[in-house]
Amino acid sequence: MIILQQQSAIYMACIEKVAKIVENIRHDAALIDELRILNHQLAVVASEEVVTRFEAVLDALLSGFADGELSGADGEKVMQSVADLTMAMRSDVLQNTALASTNAASAIRQNSR
Repeated sequence: MIILQQQSAIYMACIEKVAKIVENIRHDAALIDELRILNHQLAVVASEEVVTRFEAVLDALLSGFADGELSGADGEKVMQSVADLTMAMRSDVLQNTALASTNAASAIRQNSR
């Protein structure tokens, strides 16, 4: 259960950090560096799909900032990538919750014998 809490906290931090960057519009190296750190945290707790989707978000941000700031179209592309990331995160959390529930149900049944 602790891993699920850590996973959820990191997932929310990723989404919030990207939203802050998109809202800021201008390139902020410190915020991008924070995303890179979150990427390493994701590598520990996230599924391969989540890590891949996060990389797409980071790529969209860096591409959008090539000229120094995000255009409306760049921001839209980033947010579409975030939507894909969010769906992968949701699937990951629900899958882990189901596994925890299955393990709990199995343990309860075993202890009832």
